[in-house]
Amino acid sequence: MLLLSFFFFPYGVTIDMTEIHSFQPLLDNTTELTRFRGTYFLTEFESRIGDEQHYWKLALADSSGELTVYCYDPEFIQDHIAAGMYVQVEVVRKSTRGCEFVQCVQLHSWEREQEKRLSPMQLPRCMCPKPQALDWFLDFRNRIRVQNLRRFLDRVIMQPHVSMAFLTAPGSLQDHFSHPGGLIEHSVATAWSVIGYQDHSFVERDLAIVAALLHDIGKTQTMTSDLVRTRLGRLVNHNHLTLEICADALAEMDLLAPGLGDQLRHAWTSAETDSECCEPEQSQLAERLEECDLNSFSEHVVFP
Repeated sequence: MLLLSFFFFPYGVTIDMTEIHSFQPLLDNTTELTRFRGTYFLTEFESRIGDEQHYWKLALADSSGELTVYCYDPEFIQDHIAAGMYVQVEVVRKSTRGCEFVQCVQLHSWEREQEKRLSPMQLPRCMCPKPQALDWFLDFRNRIRVQNLRRFLDRVIMQPHVSMAFLTAPGSLQDHFSHPGGLIEHSVATAWSVIGYQDHSFVERDLAIVAALLHDIGKTQTMTSDLVRTRLGRLVNHNHLTLEICADALAEMDLLAPGLGDQLRHAWTSAETDSECCEPEQSQLAERLEECDLNSFSEHVVFP
């Protein structure tokens, strides 16, 4: 694809029509790209003045790293763009006066209705207190072969009120993983434990991974990274919020892959459900999830 216009750089430097080399590359893989486009998390958005020119410094982030970008065109700056949100950008790498820099040539705010198109690969690694846990979460996510289950996981995690809290919330306030980033650590530890069983099919394995990674997702709404219980957390148990957070994704799952959503519902709720309202015995997935959840409390899980 060729862009049929010229973009102007500081100090009067211009570049010709340039082909976009990549769409949504990981930032860590962009050092050799002249031009690329994608949606990234904005961690810094600072107005500056240099050489009598007003410009903006942007710091973009994803699961691989960060990239500093400069914007010199005020037409791209919208009042509702701010640090702490996703933005759609197109950037060009340029060298002038002996210095290499990356300039933003398109900048748009990310719209809420585009939520379904976000991937956990776009989560900002720099914002996670336990970045290795995010690496392992993404590794588990990429192991999932059943596309409907991977899509389900993505939809749940990338909800605006869930994603950042999942990276930063503690696993508890006083007991296991009681530190910022403890929730994602505990979730990954539980997933690592549950896939240790060797007697399940790949579908059962994928179900187990998703069940483990999301079994405490309700805690994203009940505890903050400052180790404080939220107002909602004082009123509602986190287990009851898990189904609420997953509701839209479960409804979609029921249409695309009937039965898979029900197995997740059972795995997350069977231990607390009134026996008159459910199967007399837990499923194998539910039993193993409960066991692995308890085993991960020791915080002695070591990843290879």
